[in-house]
Amino acid sequence: MDWEFFSEPVAELILATAGLIILILVGLYVLSKLRGEIRDRGNPSVDLLAEFRELREKGLLTEKEYESIRANLTARAGIRPRNVGESEGSVASDSSEGANR
Repeated sequence: MDWEFFSEPVAELILATAGLIILILVGLYVLSKLRGEIRDRGNPSVDLLAEFRELREKGLLTEKEYESIRANLTARAGIRPRNVGESEGSVASDSSEGANR
């Protein structure tokens, strides 16, 4: 086999381009896996908020304590706090807005 072919500029360019394409494809694969893992984890602040809401409904937290916790969790997660008149179910839609930012 004639190995001198690989030392020609055109062959080197082709090999370098192929190597670059392979690196890009591997990088895209790794990024997609990481994004999938992050998406699967969900938003822990929303889960915590649901737990604190249950404690409030059971009477273990006062309304003032719950509102303070809710304000802290939504601020930390970057979730837009809902207005007082909105229903309890709207927290999930707020959390998806925060996750999509």
